[in-house]
Order: sequence, then structure tokens, then C-alpha cells
Amino acid sequence: MGLDIYHAQAKREIDNRFFRVEMDSGELTSLQPYFQIHENPHIDWKKMFADRGMVYDRYRVMTRATDGRHNCFIFVDADAVGFDHPIRAVFSDEWHFPLLPKFMRRSQFRVPGSRKAPHFFGPFEETMKAETVIFYDLAGYQRNGVSEEFYRRFRPDDVTCLEDRVEGIYQMTAPELRAEFKRTFMDNWVDGRSFVIISY
Repeated sequence: MGLDIYHAQAKREIDNRFFRVEMDSGELTSLQPYFQIHENPHIDWKKMFADRGMVYDRYRVMTRATDGRHNCFIFVDADAVGFDHPIRAVFSDEWHFPLLPKFMRRSQFRVPGSRKAPHFFGPFEETMKAETVIFYDLAGYQRNGVSEEFYRRFRPDDVTCLEDRVEGIYQMTAPELRAEFKRTFMDNWVDGRSFVIISY
């Protein structure tokens, strides 16, 4: 787990790199010429929860982690706000052998506070879904290196194409990383195409 900040530039060509547009977000209005309907696989959380006798609508993803090969999703109660809440379920697509004793079935993802929560292992079930996306090229990237104030002003999975918000990220970036952030995020900013994706 950690912070990743991407400077993306919208394009019309279709490839494997795209951002899913939440239709209630007014942040990306200026990028509407690049919106496209695209069908792609989604994790079928409703089915995965139902298969385990749980109701998906009672939970929300608090955070996710990946090692590049496996993914782990940590769920809290649906009405929980922020990060300081009991973890209710952990799903990981790591393979585990069911014949192993329960104490040996552990995840490589160490999530503080998840010890008492049920852990579910194995491949995620998927369903195809058509949705609005923006295909993009990557123009800049930064990992971590921001102040605590950043986490109060930007939520997990935030996105913006507003230059004043990007300037805010710059101000909250560690001083030793600011020159690189300015070079890869601000100096090559293209109005009507550039946007920033925040993930933590």
C-alpha cells in the first residue's frame, strides 16, 4: 500500500490504459470529448459476498494493495468514513490450499487490524460491464513524498483536471521532489487533455 500520483493525458486511441469515469464527478467535465463507452471485466463483488453468506451493500472498500501480481481488498462497514474503523473482511486473489490448517493460511499482505476479520482467498470472480472511460498516455508519476495535509485534502482514488488542485499537490509535495513534480506534472500540462489520478 502507498500513494501513487499519475499525470495522465487523455487520448482517443483505445488500448489497455484507461480511467473509469464516475458520472457524478464534475471534475472531469472538460475531458468529455474523450469519454468513450468500453466493456471490460469487473470483480463481481455481489456474487463473491453472496457466496460467503454476506451482503455486499453492507460493506465498502477502505483500501486495496497489490504486489504487482496479487491484489488484496480490505472492507469496512458501508457507513464508515475515513480509515479508523474495524476491518470487516479481506479478499485476496492469492491461492491457498484448503487442506492447510487455518493458522497456516495467511496472506502476504500484512494489514494492521485485520487479524479478527474473515480472510477469503482465491481467484476473483469477474463480470463484463460497459462503462464510461478515458484512455490515456502517462505523462508523469510520483510515489509518496507528500505531507499529511495531502491526505486531508485528497481522498483515495481522487481525480482532477483543475490546475489549482494540481498546484495544491505541488505545495504539499516534499521540497526535494518539487522540481521533478513541476517538470512532469505542471510544465507539460495540456489544457483539455491533462488530468491527475490519485491512488492510495
